[in-house]
Parts: sequence; structure tokens; C-alpha cells
Amino acid sequence: MLYDKNMKAALWSAFAMNNDVYPSSVSREDSWNYDPALDQSWQPKLSSSYKESKYERGHQVASADRRTTLYQMYQTDYYSNMTPQLAVFNSGDETEWDELESKIQALGKKTTGSDTLYVVTGAIFGEGYTSDAHDNNNVACPVPTQYYKCILKVHFVNSVAQSASGGAYLFDHKANATKQTMKIDDLETLTGFDFFTNIKSSVQTSAESTFVNLL
Repeated sequence: MLYDKNMKAALWSAFAMNNDVYPSSVSREDSWNYDPALDQSWQPKLSSSYKESKYERGHQVASADRRTTLYQMYQTDYYSNMTPQLAVFNSGDETEWDELESKIQALGKKTTGSDTLYVVTGAIFGEGYTSDAHDNNNVACPVPTQYYKCILKVHFVNSVAQSASGGAYLFDHKANATKQTMKIDDLETLTGFDFFTNIKSSVQTSAESTFVNLL
């Protein structure tokens, strides 16, 4: 992750999915806690009891993304992995954000063998963002104005990337948010980040310049 201590949030979190390596082996068990790698004062305390007015706890890396071991799953419950998120944006099977998470998880379970699905989830604090949410300690927390996910499915031969495809999905943080689809290149221009830099440049360049809906 790239963590911003002033925003008390990860600007992006990146992880890999391959069902041979990361099978879903354990059921969900919540274990809310501070991330031991970061100063506690940098993190919003969004514990199991957190629900303030219109906001609730929103994970960047979802619990269902990491269920191979309990310890791995507990890491998704670190406060460094959470932001105050509108309940109408985050909760329930009817939101497009939740639907996108479920589709990416389904694709991750289908990704096996020499393929790897790489996922990046991020928060954007755009012009006019508010700090009207408060954590369990009543500390004001910045609220993202947008969220995004980008995915890249890569095929390897002898540990060398041979081909890849994927795309990016951007949401305004509001009720009834609908996803905007775009090329990864366009999301990189918007955020200023260069994603998937460890993938062979020729493969990365080709895949990021074209949107392919894998879901």
C-alpha cells in the first residue's frame, strides 16, 4: 500500500489473486485492530462498533479477497485498510461497488495455473473533500471523493509475463454511484500513479492502453 498519514488512508492497496496460491480456506472472522507497521496516530480507529450517521467502515482490500489463512484475513481488518465510507455506497448486494468486488473475487477464483490477477484498490481525495466523519476516538477523518479499482490478468510462461489484459473502474463516492470504465493508462493520468510497474514493460504498455472487460 501507499499510505498517507495526513489523510489517514491508503491511497492505493495492491495484491495478487491466484486460486492455487490463495484459495478461500477459512470463513470470515472479524479482528479489528491497528496496523502494527504504522503509527497508531496515523490510523482511523474504525472498529467493529463504528457507524457514525451516514458513514460506516469501508475496506480497501475486502475480507473475501484474502481468506487463505486467518492471519492473512485479519490483516484486512487493520485500520490502515479502512476509510469512512457512505453506507449507501458500501453496503448491500445492490450497490455497483459491492457488485464489482464480487465479480473481481469470482475472477480471482477462476485464475489458476500460470495466470495471475493483479488488483489495485484506491481512494481519491479530490477538490472539496470533507472531514465530517469521526472515528471511534472522535478524531475527524478525511472522506474520499472517489474510489477506484484496476485489474490486470497476466499470463506467464516460465515466470516471464507473456501477455496481459485488463481495465480500470472509477466511482464517485455518493449514493447510487455507477462505475466509469476506462483504460488503466487513463486512471494513471488521473491519479498520477504508475501501476503494475513490475510487469515486463512491453506487456504492461500494451495491456494498459486498451480496456478489456474481464468480468
